[in-house]
Amino acid sequence: WTKYTQTFHPLFGWFLAFHDSFTTSTSSEKVEKYRVNGSIGNGGQANIYLIQADDGRQLVLKVFKDKNQQKERIKNELSILRYNGHINIVRVIDYHDSLDSQTLAYISHPPTSPSPPGLFLELVQSGFGAKGGTLWDYLDMRGDGRGYILYQEMLEILYQIVKGIAFLHSKGVAHRDIKPENILISVSDEVGAVAKIADFGCACLDAMGKSRIGTFPFFAPELVLNSVVSSVAGSLPLSSTDCEYERDYDAMKFDVWSIGCLVLHTISHPSVEREKGKQAGKETRGEEAERSKIDSETILKQLEMETTKEKLDGNAANDKLQFLRALKSMKGKTGKENFTQMRTVPYFGSALANLRHIDEVEVDFFERVFEGNPDKRPSASDLLSFRLFDGVRERVESRIYSL
Repeated sequence: WTKYTQTFHPLFGWFLAFHDSFTTSTSSEKVEKYRVNGSIGNGGQANIYLIQADDGRQLVLKVFKDKNQQKERIKNELSILRYNGHINIVRVIDYHDSLDSQTLAYISHPPTSPSPPGLFLELVQSGFGAKGGTLWDYLDMRGDGRGYILYQEMLEILYQIVKGIAFLHSKGVAHRDIKPENILISVSDEVGAVAKIADFGCACLDAMGKSRIGTFPFFAPELVLNSVVSSVAGSLPLSSTDCEYERDYDAMKFDVWSIGCLVLHTISHPSVEREKGKQAGKETRGEEAERSKIDSETILKQLEMETTKEKLDGNAANDKLQFLRALKSMKGKTGKENFTQMRTVPYFGSALANLRHIDEVEVDFFERVFEGNPDKRPSASDLLSFRLFDGVRERVESRIYSL
Protein backbone atom coordinates (compact mmCIF):
# COMPACT_ATOMS: atom_id res chain seq x y z
CA TRP A 1 0.00 0.00 0.00
CA THR A 2 1.06 3.58 -0.45
CA LYS A 3 1.15 6.24 2.25
CA TYR A 4 0.09 9.82 1.52
CA THR A 5 0.04 13.17 3.33
CA GLN A 6 -2.38 15.79 2.03
CA THR A 7 -1.21 19.38 2.37
CA PHE A 8 -2.61 22.72 1.28
CA HIS A 9 -0.71 25.45 -0.57
CA PRO A 10 -2.05 28.98 -1.23
CA LEU A 11 -0.97 28.86 -4.88
CA PHE A 12 -0.88 25.16 -5.79
CA GLY A 13 -3.71 23.93 -3.56
CA TRP A 14 -3.89 20.44 -2.08
CA PHE A 15 -1.40 17.79 -3.08
CA LEU A 16 -0.61 14.21 -2.15
CA ALA A 17 2.93 13.72 -0.84
CA PHE A 18 3.74 10.07 -1.31
CA HIS A 19 6.44 8.26 0.60
CA ASP A 20 7.14 5.18 -1.46
CA SER A 21 9.94 5.45 -4.02
CA PHE A 22 8.25 3.76 -6.95
CA THR A 23 4.62 4.27 -7.92
CA THR A 24 2.26 3.86 -10.84
CA SER A 25 -1.10 5.47 -11.40
CA THR A 26 -4.23 3.43 -10.75
CA SER A 27 -7.57 3.60 -12.52
CA SER A 28 -9.11 5.31 -9.50
CA GLU A 29 -6.70 8.23 -10.00
CA LYS A 30 -7.79 8.94 -13.55
CA VAL A 31 -9.19 12.42 -14.07
CA GLU A 32 -12.60 12.19 -15.71
CA LYS A 33 -14.36 15.50 -15.07
CA TYR A 34 -12.80 18.65 -13.72
CA ARG A 35 -12.99 22.43 -13.76
CA VAL A 36 -10.22 24.97 -14.22
CA ASN A 37 -9.82 27.30 -11.22
CA GLY A 38 -7.12 29.58 -12.58
CA SER A 39 -3.79 30.04 -14.31
CA ILE A 40 -0.64 29.61 -12.22
CA GLY A 41 2.11 29.81 -14.81
CA ASN A 42 2.98 30.41 -18.45
CA GLY A 43 6.00 29.10 -20.32
CA GLY A 44 7.36 28.90 -23.82
CA GLN A 45 6.19 25.32 -24.35
CA ALA A 46 3.16 25.02 -22.05
CA ASN A 47 0.75 26.85 -19.74
CA ILE A 48 -0.03 25.67 -16.21
CA TYR A 49 -3.49 25.73 -14.63
CA LEU A 50 -4.96 24.88 -11.26
CA ILE A 51 -7.87 22.45 -11.62
CA GLN A 52 -10.27 20.59 -9.34
CA ALA A 53 -11.39 17.09 -10.28
CA ASP A 54 -14.97 16.02 -9.69
CA ASP A 55 -13.82 13.84 -6.78
CA GLY A 56 -12.49 16.92 -4.97
CA ARG A 57 -8.79 16.57 -5.78
CA GLN A 58 -6.96 19.75 -6.75
CA LEU A 59 -4.27 19.15 -9.35
CA VAL A 60 -2.07 20.91 -11.84
CA LEU A 61 -2.93 20.78 -15.55
CA LYS A 62 -0.05 21.35 -17.95
CA VAL A 63 -1.43 22.33 -21.38
CA PHE A 64 1.05 22.03 -24.22
CA LYS A 65 0.93 24.80 -26.79
CA ASP A 66 1.71 22.93 -30.00
CA LYS A 67 0.87 19.25 -30.14
CA ASN A 68 2.41 18.58 -33.53
CA GLN A 69 5.73 20.35 -33.00
CA GLN A 70 6.13 18.96 -29.48
CA LYS A 71 4.96 15.41 -30.13
CA GLU A 72 8.27 13.78 -29.12
CA ARG A 73 8.75 16.17 -26.21
CA ILE A 74 5.31 15.31 -24.81
CA LYS A 75 5.89 11.60 -25.33
CA ASN A 76 9.23 11.75 -23.50
CA GLU A 77 7.91 13.76 -20.57
CA LEU A 78 4.90 11.50 -20.09
CA SER A 79 6.99 8.33 -20.33
CA ILE A 80 9.61 9.59 -17.89
CA LEU A 81 7.09 10.69 -15.29
CA ARG A 82 4.83 7.67 -15.62
CA TYR A 83 7.53 5.01 -15.28
CA ASN A 84 10.02 6.72 -12.96
CA GLY A 85 8.07 7.39 -9.80
CA HIS A 86 10.14 8.63 -6.85
CA ILE A 87 9.43 10.76 -3.82
CA ASN A 88 11.74 13.48 -5.20
CA ILE A 89 10.04 13.61 -8.61
CA VAL A 90 6.74 15.37 -9.22
CA ARG A 91 4.01 12.78 -9.73
CA VAL A 92 1.96 12.39 -12.89
CA ILE A 93 -1.72 11.63 -12.33
CA ASP A 94 -3.22 11.36 -15.81
CA TYR A 95 -2.86 12.42 -19.44
CA HIS A 96 -5.54 13.57 -21.90
CA ASP A 97 -4.71 13.63 -25.59
CA SER A 98 -7.39 16.30 -26.01
CA LEU A 99 -9.20 18.59 -23.60
CA ASP A 100 -12.92 19.15 -23.04
CA SER A 101 -14.81 22.12 -24.47
CA GLN A 102 -15.05 23.99 -21.16
CA THR A 103 -11.28 23.86 -20.70
CA LEU A 104 -10.69 24.98 -24.28
CA ALA A 105 -13.06 27.91 -23.74
CA TYR A 106 -11.33 28.86 -20.49
CA ILE A 107 -7.87 28.93 -22.07
CA SER A 108 -9.25 30.79 -25.13
CA HIS A 109 -8.18 28.07 -27.52
CA PRO A 110 -9.36 28.74 -31.12
CA PRO A 111 -12.44 26.55 -31.71
CA THR A 112 -11.30 25.65 -35.21
CA SER A 113 -7.88 24.38 -34.07
CA PRO A 114 -7.20 20.84 -32.82
CA SER A 115 -7.25 20.49 -29.06
CA PRO A 116 -3.86 20.55 -27.31
CA PRO A 117 -3.00 17.67 -24.95
CA GLY A 118 -2.94 18.04 -21.18
CA LEU A 119 -0.81 16.47 -18.46
CA PHE A 120 -2.33 16.22 -14.96
CA LEU A 121 0.23 16.44 -12.13
CA GLU A 122 0.20 16.49 -8.37
CA LEU A 123 0.02 19.86 -6.64
CA VAL A 124 3.09 20.80 -4.66
CA GLN A 125 3.33 23.47 -1.99
CA SER A 126 6.17 25.20 -0.22
CA GLY A 127 4.25 26.06 2.96
CA PHE A 128 5.24 28.69 5.51
CA GLY A 129 2.91 31.18 3.84
CA ALA A 130 5.01 31.28 0.68
CA LYS A 131 3.27 32.44 -2.48
CA GLY A 132 4.69 29.72 -4.71
CA GLY A 133 6.08 26.22 -4.70
CA THR A 134 9.50 26.52 -6.35
CA LEU A 135 12.82 26.39 -4.55
CA TRP A 136 13.32 30.11 -5.24
CA ASP A 137 9.91 30.87 -3.75
CA TYR A 138 10.71 28.75 -0.73
CA LEU A 139 13.87 30.76 -0.15
CA ASP A 140 12.43 34.18 -1.02
CA MET A 141 9.19 33.89 0.91
CA ARG A 142 10.14 31.78 3.92
CA GLY A 143 7.53 32.89 6.43
CA ASP A 144 8.17 30.84 9.54
CA GLY A 145 8.91 33.86 11.71
CA ARG A 146 12.69 33.59 11.43
CA GLY A 147 13.02 35.09 7.98
CA TYR A 148 15.81 32.71 7.01
CA ILE A 149 16.59 29.05 6.39
CA LEU A 150 19.42 27.32 8.21
CA TYR A 151 22.38 26.19 6.12
CA GLN A 152 21.90 22.57 7.21
CA GLU A 153 18.23 22.73 6.15
CA MET A 154 19.33 23.92 2.72
CA LEU A 155 21.78 21.04 2.46
CA GLU A 156 18.99 18.59 3.31
CA ILE A 157 16.98 19.90 0.36
CA LEU A 158 20.01 19.79 -1.95
CA TYR A 159 20.77 16.20 -0.89
CA GLN A 160 17.24 15.20 -1.90
CA ILE A 161 17.64 16.88 -5.29
CA VAL A 162 20.86 14.97 -5.91
CA LYS A 163 19.11 11.80 -4.74
CA GLY A 164 16.33 12.33 -7.28
CA ILE A 165 18.75 13.07 -10.11
CA ALA A 166 20.85 10.01 -9.21
CA PHE A 167 17.68 7.89 -9.40
CA LEU A 168 16.85 9.28 -12.84
CA HIS A 169 20.38 8.60 -14.05
CA SER A 170 20.15 5.02 -12.79
CA LYS A 171 17.14 4.65 -15.10
CA GLY A 172 18.96 6.16 -18.08
CA VAL A 173 17.21 9.55 -17.86
CA ALA A 174 18.98 12.94 -17.91
CA HIS A 175 16.98 16.02 -16.87
CA ARG A 176 19.04 18.70 -18.70
CA ASP A 177 17.29 21.69 -17.16
CA ILE A 178 18.14 21.61 -13.46
CA LYS A 179 17.50 25.03 -11.92
CA PRO A 180 15.68 26.42 -8.85
CA GLU A 181 12.52 27.12 -10.86
CA ASN A 182 12.24 23.41 -11.71
CA ILE A 183 12.50 22.27 -8.10
CA LEU A 184 9.26 22.27 -6.10
CA ILE A 185 9.19 22.10 -2.30
CA SER A 186 6.41 20.31 -0.46
CA VAL A 187 6.01 20.49 3.31
CA SER A 188 4.20 18.14 5.66
CA ASP A 189 4.24 17.66 9.43
CA GLU A 190 5.39 14.09 9.03
CA VAL A 191 8.50 14.47 6.86
CA GLY A 192 9.08 18.25 6.70
CA ALA A 193 10.42 19.75 3.48
CA VAL A 194 10.58 17.43 0.47
CA ALA A 195 12.18 18.45 -2.83
CA LYS A 196 10.42 17.42 -6.04
CA ILE A 197 12.05 17.70 -9.44
CA ALA A 198 9.65 19.03 -12.09
CA ASP A 199 9.44 20.01 -15.77
CA PHE A 200 10.83 17.13 -17.81
CA GLY A 201 10.30 18.81 -21.16
CA CYS A 202 14.06 18.93 -21.77
CA ALA A 203 14.80 15.45 -20.42
CA CYS A 204 16.19 12.70 -22.63
CA LEU A 205 16.01 8.94 -22.43
CA ASP A 206 19.44 8.62 -24.03
CA ALA A 207 22.50 9.32 -21.89
CA MET A 208 24.19 10.98 -24.86
CA GLY A 209 22.61 14.32 -25.68
CA LYS A 210 22.61 15.99 -29.06
CA SER A 211 20.43 19.11 -28.84
CA ARG A 212 21.21 22.30 -26.96
CA ILE A 213 19.04 22.15 -23.90
CA GLY A 214 19.16 24.04 -20.65
CA THR A 215 18.79 27.44 -19.06
CA PHE A 216 21.38 30.15 -18.61
CA PRO A 217 23.44 30.18 -16.40
CA PHE A 218 23.01 26.52 -15.41
CA PHE A 219 24.37 24.82 -18.52
CA ALA A 220 27.81 23.25 -18.81
CA PRO A 221 30.85 24.29 -20.91
CA GLU A 222 30.33 21.48 -23.42
CA LEU A 223 27.11 23.19 -24.55
CA VAL A 224 28.88 26.32 -25.81
CA LEU A 225 32.18 24.99 -27.09
CA ASN A 226 31.61 23.13 -30.34
CA SER A 227 29.58 25.83 -32.05
CA VAL A 228 27.80 29.05 -31.24
CA VAL A 229 24.70 28.63 -29.10
CA SER A 230 21.45 29.27 -30.92
CA SER A 231 19.90 31.24 -28.06
CA VAL A 232 21.15 32.64 -24.77
CA ALA A 233 18.01 34.31 -23.47
CA GLY A 234 16.17 31.90 -21.19
CA SER A 235 15.70 28.24 -22.00
CA LEU A 236 17.31 26.89 -25.15
CA PRO A 237 15.25 25.14 -27.85
CA LEU A 238 14.61 21.41 -27.71
CA SER A 239 15.84 20.56 -31.16
CA SER A 240 16.28 22.05 -34.61
CA THR A 241 18.62 21.69 -37.56
CA ASP A 242 21.00 24.33 -36.19
CA CYS A 243 21.09 22.73 -32.73
CA GLU A 244 23.08 19.63 -33.58
CA TYR A 245 26.49 19.22 -31.98
CA GLU A 246 29.69 18.36 -33.76
CA ARG A 247 29.86 15.49 -31.25
CA ASP A 248 27.54 13.97 -28.67
CA TYR A 249 27.83 15.07 -25.07
CA ASP A 250 27.24 13.19 -21.83
CA ALA A 251 23.85 14.50 -20.72
CA MET A 252 24.22 13.06 -17.22
CA LYS A 253 27.53 14.83 -16.64
CA PHE A 254 25.82 17.98 -17.91
CA ASP A 255 23.30 17.46 -15.09
CA VAL A 256 26.14 17.21 -12.57
CA TRP A 257 27.55 20.59 -13.65
CA SER A 258 24.05 22.06 -13.32
CA ILE A 259 23.80 20.60 -9.81
CA GLY A 260 27.00 22.45 -8.95
CA CYS A 261 25.47 25.70 -10.20
CA LEU A 262 22.30 24.99 -8.22
CA VAL A 263 24.23 24.37 -5.01
CA LEU A 264 26.30 27.52 -5.49
CA HIS A 265 23.31 29.77 -6.14
CA THR A 266 21.20 28.37 -3.30
CA ILE A 267 23.71 28.30 -0.45
CA SER A 268 24.65 31.87 -1.38
CA HIS A 269 21.01 33.03 -1.27
CA PRO A 270 20.47 35.86 1.26
CA SER A 271 17.85 33.80 3.11
CA VAL A 272 20.35 31.06 3.98
CA GLU A 273 21.97 31.55 7.38
CA ARG A 274 25.38 29.90 7.39
CA GLU A 275 26.12 30.80 11.00
CA LYS A 276 23.98 32.19 13.79
CA GLY A 277 23.23 35.81 12.99
CA LYS A 278 25.11 35.69 9.69
CA GLN A 279 23.29 35.41 6.38
CA ALA A 280 24.59 35.30 2.83
CA GLY A 281 24.67 38.26 0.45
CA LYS A 282 21.94 40.80 -0.14
CA GLU A 283 21.19 40.40 -3.86
CA THR A 284 17.74 38.89 -4.30
CA ARG A 285 16.54 36.64 -7.11
CA GLY A 286 14.51 39.47 -8.57
CA GLU A 287 17.54 41.73 -8.75
CA GLU A 288 19.61 39.01 -10.37
CA ALA A 289 16.84 38.27 -12.88
CA GLU A 290 16.59 41.96 -13.75
CA ARG A 291 20.33 42.07 -14.32
CA SER A 292 20.02 39.07 -16.65
CA LYS A 293 17.72 40.75 -19.21
CA ILE A 294 19.51 40.96 -22.55
CA ASP A 295 19.03 41.01 -26.29
CA SER A 296 19.97 37.49 -27.41
CA GLU A 297 20.52 38.49 -31.05
CA THR A 298 23.08 41.07 -29.98
CA ILE A 299 24.88 38.52 -27.85
CA LEU A 300 24.93 35.96 -30.66
CA LYS A 301 26.36 38.52 -33.04
CA GLN A 302 29.08 39.33 -30.57
CA LEU A 303 29.90 35.65 -30.06
CA GLU A 304 30.09 34.94 -33.77
CA MET A 305 32.28 37.95 -34.50
CA GLU A 306 34.40 37.31 -31.39
CA THR A 307 34.82 41.06 -30.95
CA THR A 308 35.72 42.06 -27.43
CA LYS A 309 35.98 45.79 -28.05
CA GLU A 310 32.44 46.48 -29.22
CA LYS A 311 30.37 47.64 -26.26
CA LEU A 312 26.92 46.20 -25.62
CA ASP A 313 24.15 48.21 -24.04
CA GLY A 314 23.74 47.57 -20.33
CA ASN A 315 25.82 45.75 -17.74
CA ALA A 316 23.65 42.63 -17.97
CA ALA A 317 24.52 42.10 -21.64
CA ASN A 318 28.23 42.54 -20.94
CA ASP A 319 27.99 40.19 -17.98
CA LYS A 320 26.32 37.49 -20.05
CA LEU A 321 28.81 37.79 -22.89
CA GLN A 322 31.70 37.61 -20.41
CA PHE A 323 30.10 34.61 -18.73
CA LEU A 324 29.65 32.66 -21.98
CA ARG A 325 33.19 33.36 -23.11
CA ALA A 326 34.51 32.26 -19.73
CA LEU A 327 32.39 29.12 -19.88
CA LYS A 328 33.79 28.31 -23.32
CA SER A 329 37.31 28.56 -21.93
CA MET A 330 36.62 26.04 -19.14
CA LYS A 331 36.54 22.96 -21.35
CA GLY A 332 39.33 20.58 -20.43
CA LYS A 333 40.51 22.64 -17.45
CA THR A 334 40.67 21.12 -13.99
CA GLY A 335 37.90 21.84 -11.51
CA LYS A 336 40.37 23.79 -9.40
CA GLU A 337 41.28 26.03 -12.34
CA ASN A 338 37.62 26.56 -13.23
CA PHE A 339 36.52 27.32 -9.69
CA THR A 340 39.35 29.83 -9.31
CA GLN A 341 38.31 31.47 -12.58
CA MET A 342 34.66 31.58 -11.48
CA ARG A 343 35.48 34.13 -8.80
CA THR A 344 35.91 36.74 -11.55
CA VAL A 345 33.06 35.60 -13.80
CA PRO A 346 29.59 37.25 -13.64
CA TYR A 347 26.84 35.16 -12.00
CA PHE A 348 29.39 32.77 -10.49
CA GLY A 349 31.43 35.57 -8.99
CA SER A 350 28.42 37.38 -7.54
CA ALA A 351 27.22 34.17 -5.88
CA LEU A 352 30.65 33.55 -4.38
CA ALA A 353 30.81 37.16 -3.21
CA ASN A 354 27.48 36.66 -1.45
CA LEU A 355 28.96 33.75 0.49
CA ARG A 356 31.60 36.06 1.97
CA HIS A 357 33.45 33.01 3.23
CA ILE A 358 33.65 29.46 1.94
CA ASP A 359 35.08 26.46 3.75
CA GLU A 360 37.35 23.69 2.56
CA VAL A 361 34.52 21.15 2.25
CA GLU A 362 32.58 23.44 -0.09
CA VAL A 363 35.70 24.18 -2.14
CA ASP A 364 36.30 20.44 -2.55
CA PHE A 365 32.71 19.95 -3.76
CA PHE A 366 32.85 22.76 -6.33
CA GLU A 367 36.30 21.87 -7.63
CA ARG A 368 35.05 18.36 -8.39
CA VAL A 369 31.66 19.15 -9.96
CA PHE A 370 33.12 21.99 -12.08
CA GLU A 371 35.65 19.71 -13.74
CA GLY A 372 35.99 20.89 -17.34
CA ASN A 373 36.41 17.39 -18.75
CA PRO A 374 33.01 15.64 -18.43
CA ASP A 375 34.72 12.25 -18.29
CA LYS A 376 36.47 13.30 -15.08
CA ARG A 377 33.37 14.86 -13.53
CA PRO A 378 31.76 12.74 -10.75
CA SER A 379 28.38 11.09 -11.23
CA ALA A 380 25.26 12.22 -9.40
CA SER A 381 25.41 9.09 -7.23
CA ASP A 382 29.02 9.96 -6.34
CA LEU A 383 27.87 13.35 -5.03
CA LEU A 384 25.72 11.69 -2.38
CA SER A 385 28.86 10.52 -0.56
CA PHE A 386 30.66 13.87 -0.77
CA ARG A 387 31.69 15.50 2.53
CA LEU A 388 29.34 18.42 1.86
CA PHE A 389 26.44 16.18 2.90
CA ASP A 390 28.12 14.44 5.85
CA GLY A 391 26.14 16.46 8.38
CA VAL A 392 22.72 15.77 6.85
CA ARG A 393 22.94 12.43 5.02
CA GLU A 394 21.92 10.14 7.87
CA ARG A 395 19.12 12.44 9.00
CA VAL A 396 17.60 12.76 5.52
CA GLU A 397 17.90 9.06 4.77
CA SER A 398 16.10 8.28 8.03
CA ARG A 399 13.48 11.00 7.75
CA ILE A 400 12.42 10.46 4.14
CA TYR A 401 13.74 7.28 2.55
CA SER A 402 13.21 4.84 5.40
CA LEU A 403 9.44 5.39 5.51
